[in-house]
Amino acid sequence: MVSRKTEAPMPLFMLSMESSEQHKSIFQNVTSIGFVKVIVEILRKKYGPPQCYRCQGFFHSSKFCTRTPRCVKCAGNHLAKECKKELNDKPKCCLCGGEHKANFLGCPKNPKLRIEAEKERKQQQKSARIVPVPEPPMTNYWEQRAKNATPRQQSFANTQPGPSTVPPPPIHKNNSQEDPTDIFAQLKNPAVQETFDLLEQFITIATTIPSKGRPSRGGGTAILIKRNIPHHEIRITNSSFEITAIQIVRPNSQPITVISAYRPPLKSLLVQDLHLLFRNRDYVLVAGDLNAKHHSWNPLTHQNFAGQTIRRFCDSTGFSLNAPLEPTHFHNRLNNTIIDLAICKGMTVTEVTSIPELSSDHNPVLFEVSLDNFTSPALSTYAFPNWFKFQNILSNTLPGNPKISNINEIDDAIINFNSTFKNAFNNSSAFKSINKLLSAIPSVIREKIKLKNRLRKD
Repeated sequence: MVSRKTEAPMPLFMLSMESSEQHKSIFQNVTSIGFVKVIVEILRKKYGPPQCYRCQGFFHSSKFCTRTPRCVKCAGNHLAKECKKELNDKPKCCLCGGEHKANFLGCPKNPKLRIEAEKERKQQQKSARIVPVPEPPMTNYWEQRAKNATPRQQSFANTQPGPSTVPPPPIHKNNSQEDPTDIFAQLKNPAVQETFDLLEQFITIATTIPSKGRPSRGGGTAILIKRNIPHHEIRITNSSFEITAIQIVRPNSQPITVISAYRPPLKSLLVQDLHLLFRNRDYVLVAGDLNAKHHSWNPLTHQNFAGQTIRRFCDSTGFSLNAPLEPTHFHNRLNNTIIDLAICKGMTVTEVTSIPELSSDHNPVLFEVSLDNFTSPALSTYAFPNWFKFQNILSNTLPGNPKISNINEIDDAIINFNSTFKNAFNNSSAFKSINKLLSAIPSVIREKIKLKNRLRKD
């Protein structure tokens, strides 16, 4: 082994061997090698999380650190090798301000100590919530019940002719248990009826009931709309989606079709069904859980066939595909995904937000739609980025590793990174649009055109 500072060889040697009883004996049997005394010890692993030698932060390396350097000895804004602190001077921690070095394992800012303290606190809370188990009863309930039970009525055929005239024992109704039919009686309560009447004045609920043959949970769609908005429900038969659809009537303008769609994960998605939703309609908004994954809106998960089909459909028709930046579906064992989408025709979605509310595995998604100043997107738009310009813009506008101390700063850093990345890409790219409909050229001819252009370049 060599010294990390001087790179000079040290009197230390590291050996790696298989774990066996024979190899474990070297700790007691080997004391000298070549008439030189040696000490065999187990390799001491580093304790605590990785720490940067440049900024003294945790969980990253100094090789790629771009933060302001901070001294491990005196907390100054310089590297440790440039420190001029005397040996007798007390050190100062740049993390907590204490009189110790920044790499001291007992520092209050060390994440290892904070994690252990959090585990201990949770263990104390868990032990405090333990409910003592009650002692078993002294007498057996079933034996006591058998002793107190009245004997069954005996037949009097042997002692008295004719039918028995003994009246049956009276039945005592337990008033402590409510009759299940009382639930329906409660619906006739004037207060309950008044609540339903009040709701019907403001909203109309259009729903579809999921198919009875599917055993899994989930499914079903609904639309809630204010009653003072003129609208009517429309029926759309579609084999790929469960659909609830309404049409909003606008004076002196074309109506708006709003469709709440749900696609079960195991059901195939057909392109014809997507065309059926938008056919003969000028203003359409389709939103819901489509169970579609694609790298264009969900780069951290695998693509599926539904995501590729929807992506090709929107690219070929020019319809706007909108998805939030944050995950909308959360899973205990798998990665969080974005599967709640919206497809627009004749309108613009100005903002999409995944709202972390409700106690469900899906976040509610807010789509803000604008009908003013709508311009149809180009059917095929290609971007030609200048990567050197992109790198320069990104290095000048995007800071290095930001200092983060709470959850809100994490969210702000993510939003800042996404917006800066998009602006740098747009400012460094040249866009070329093709306004001609791709569907006007058959796919076979398009493939031959691609082959001809490829042969020309070769």
